[in-house]
Amino acid sequence: MSKMKELEDMATWIADSIDDSIISNTEWAMDGTSFDELEGDDYLRAQEAIAAKTVEILYNRWFTNKTQ
Repeated sequence: MSKMKELEDMATWIADSIDDSIISNTEWAMDGTSFDELEGDDYLRAQEAIAAKTVEILYNRWFTNKTQ
């Protein structure tokens, strides 16, 4: 297996793990807040927005040295 394929496989596995973690953590973070009152598509859109913001913050921390 080439090094690039091996790197891709590892990164995919880590991304899958982080994806599961972000979803679990957004559910936990939303619990007991005004977001928790949302239902159906509204709940999922809020969860996706929180997850996207989380990824944005991580990207900025790792690659742009910006803090929010």
